[in-house]
Amino acid sequence: MKLNLFFIAAISLLVSCAKQGPIGPTGEQGPSGTNGTNGATNMKVYIDSIPASSVGWSADISGYYSPIAESAISVGDSDNVIVSVATSLEVNAVWYPLAYSNLLSTGDQMEYTYQRGGFTLYYTFATAPAQMIYVKIIVTPPSLINKKSGSSVGRAQN
Repeated sequence: MKLNLFFIAAISLLVSCAKQGPIGPTGEQGPSGTNGTNGATNMKVYIDSIPASSVGWSADISGYYSPIAESAISVGDSDNVIVSVATSLEVNAVWYPLAYSNLLSTGDQMEYTYQRGGFTLYYTFATAPAQMIYVKIIVTPPSLINKKSGSSVGRAQN
């Protein structure tokens, strides 16, 4: 028993007195890994503009509308499409997610619908917008959408 205690004490003493040497040089860079599955590399973000008044807007019984072609919307019933608007492209520009009220005038309403190949902005007010409207569209393909969330953005049409 005394012999075992002696060996345990001796090993403990040797281990605790050991000095760590200097750190060696950095090794070679390893090969690049494969892309992960949780990234959002296939999301598309586009910014477009609609000129003021009747140049960029058409009228109907509900107000004004402006269709915009967007090929990134490839699966109208499965893509997630988010549209925001701004009145400038300055660094500090404020982007308003649609649907939005009182954007340009008290009592106005701007919203959108989308389908494969594009979307349409709707402006409900007595007159068409009197200034340039900048539109940001974010398209997330079905492969990146969490199908369990059940959320719906805009009004999809096929």
